[in-house]
Amino acid sequence: MERAAQAGAVDTLLVLDSEVRKGSVEDLMTAVENGRGSVMVVSERFEAGKKLEAIGGIAAMLRYKLC
Repeated sequence: MERAAQAGAVDTLLVLDSEVRKGSVEDLMTAVENGRGSVMVVSERFEAGKKLEAIGGIAAMLRYKLC
């Protein structure tokens, strides 16, 4: 995912709020914002957050496919 962020391919980054509290995704979030992408923090209390947690807590919607 970091490669996609550095390439500017991430349009929207979805991050679980517990991952933000850990502080392990700050660099990734900054890279996405610098690449003119948006970052959405999803609460783990809601259904969407539980689904995001089930797939690892972080997901990205890309602008284009990376090979």
